Amino acid sequence: MRGIDGHGNSFRLECANEDGGADGSRAGAARAAGEETRFDSAVERMRSEPQESGASPSSTAHRLADPAIGAHRILGAALRGVMGGSARRFRSLPESSSSRSDEKLCSDDPAVGSSQTTSRPPHTQSVSDRRGGPEGARVHERPAEAALGSGSQRPYRSYRGAPSGDAGFLHSGDEPWRANRAAESSQRTAPPVHDQPVSGPGDVPERFRRSDELNAALREIARARNIIIFSRKVVHYGNHLRGQELSEFLQNAAAHFDARFVAQMEANIRSSWGYATTCNAVSREAGGEAGIRACRALATQVSQLDKALLKQVDRRAFSLFASSFGRHPRAAECRDGTVKIAEFCCDERGILHAADSQDLALLVNGFSKWPEAATCRDATIAIAGEVRHLRLSDFWPQELANLVNGFSKWPEAAMCREATVAIADEIPHRRLSEFTPQHLANFVNGFSKWPEAAACRDATVAIASAIPHRQLSDFTPQELANLVNGFSKWPEAAMCREATVAIADEIPRRRLSEFSQQALANLVNGFSKWPV
Repeated sequence: MRGIDGHGNSFRLECANEDGGADGSRAGAARAAGEETRFDSAVERMRSEPQESGASPSSTAHRLADPAIGAHRILGAALRGVMGGSARRFRSLPESSSSRSDEKLCSDDPAVGSSQTTSRPPHTQSVSDRRGGPEGARVHERPAEAALGSGSQRPYRSYRGAPSGDAGFLHSGDEPWRANRAAESSQRTAPPVHDQPVSGPGDVPERFRRSDELNAALREIARARNIIIFSRKVVHYGNHLRGQELSEFLQNAAAHFDARFVAQMEANIRSSWGYATTCNAVSREAGGEAGIRACRALATQVSQLDKALLKQVDRRAFSLFASSFGRHPRAAECRDGTVKIAEFCCDERGILHAADSQDLALLVNGFSKWPEAATCRDATIAIAGEVRHLRLSDFWPQELANLVNGFSKWPEAAMCREATVAIADEIPHRRLSEFTPQHLANFVNGFSKWPEAAACRDATVAIASAIPHRQLSDFTPQELANLVNGFSKWPEAAMCREATVAIADEIPRRRLSEFSQQALANLVNGFSKWPV
């Protein structure tokens, strides 16, 4: 085979095939004797002869266009002869000296035509394309790497991990190209979107987790087979959902409750606890109109129960019924249902005797919404008699506040007064930080109904001493009005005066439109007790 060097001179190049000889026969010792001479002469020729990339191409079709590529192939042929590997005859391809981007290389992809190989981007060419070998022939890279050295002449390593034999000559020192190539390689190796792992639950934004929980909650209450399962789901999700999702859930639950279970209460009377817990959940403000309708419908059912059926009702359910109905004092159905419970409590004193502190507080809270109803008054007086004999240190702050607020609706009842005085004696033994603004307002408003009672005065003064140190912005307009109205019953108490002055300083920071007419009247009436 004839080769062309850097100056256009021809020389003879013998390529050994797999069997060692150029003609297919074994060369034996003759080839071994000449291997070292040919290799040394090839390396020496590359070092001594200049390699001008701008040399004009030869008119002969079999000549190499670029001296640098020609020298590269000379070295490759010599290396293959030394290594004794697979060798084939080289086929020279014409190349334009003006631009190497237009070079034609044989593709190893049979699906790609010759018209596509010229415009095929470098990052989509096969390994054999970039090496320039015909028919996908490979050159042994390791000896070449040792001969060519390192640094800028080190062969470029493709994105598949195999070094490209021509990269060191074609793109040596071309750092921008290397940077672009690295970017292309990182893009190719990145997994497609549909193969990337899905984020775990911890990576999902909270609003999507809430939506999933809401959907699950709605499905579960729709599938509930009986009131027991239904009520458990309502209570569970009612304690976990928040905001708009809680409101949507409770309104849906109220609609299911009204349509599927309320009318069946008499038949399911032994499952009354499920009815009570569900009504307690949906009758809250978040339940909306649907919750009010369900509560009224259930109150109607309760008001129609006879004494025999009432005895089958879970004793704990009565307090939840009364508390739930009491949230809607303007509804006649809720009033009738509460009155029915009050009558039963008066007739069956054993229910009150067996009730715990929470049940008693909820019953009083419900009965107090209808102070004009004689039955509710009688039942509350009966509860006040029970409270007098109980250890008040076992009561929670919320329970004590509910009792005082309820008893105060009947200030003329001696039993309610005695029970309230007993609770007032308990207040100094508590840390006032345990009580919320609502609790404090209920205490002061309730104790003020008996201003002559020393215990009520002392408890109110103790609360007044804590008010200037509380965050008054946490109090609602109604709570501020109740405090001022209560403190005004003891105008001679310095602490009550100081607490009222602190509240007066808070009023200008509020919008007066937030206050009801009754609240404004109580504020003005209370402030008037300290004109100077």
